[in-house]
Amino acid sequence: MPHQVDLVFFALPLFLVARIGLRAVSRVLSLLAVALGIKQAPCPQTMIHWGTRRAMVRLQAAGMLQGVPVR
Repeated sequence: MPHQVDLVFFALPLFLVARIGLRAVSRVLSLLAVALGIKQAPCPQTMIHWGTRRAMVRLQAAGMLQGVPVR
């Protein structure tokens, strides 16, 4: 089974770049579960938590940058 971090970095681009919903990302991961080596795909609520945590880390990192324009 891949590490959770690897699964997060696989799932979030599906949501952010491919622009499919969190429920759809969960369905895609369930279809790819065998190929990815996971037993059960994460539910949409789990992926919402992943996105929230990632956003909080990015905001904290942006707060540390002083004098640098934030995109």
